[in-house]
Amino acid sequence: PILDIDFLKKQNTNYQDILSIWNQNPDIISFFQLRAKNLSFTAYKKLYKKIKECTHLEIIVNDYWKLALDEKILGIHLGKED
Repeated sequence: PILDIDFLKKQNTNYQDILSIWNQNPDIISFFQLRAKNLSFTAYKKLYKKIKECTHLEIIVNDYWKLALDEKILGIHLGKED
């Protein structure tokens, strides 16, 4: 699944609520993609670290390949422009 921070904000939904559900179902969800298109690299990295503290699930980062390499993250999603 994709944890889309921008979409959740529009829906007035807290990402911790979604993570709580996902954390309770590791047999179904073992990883997710963290998507936050409106954040700078620094803000995205801060959010990643905050979310990593809330979950045992693996995280695939969106766009920020340097963060993926630096943090030895499971994977990265790159769009056409990246």
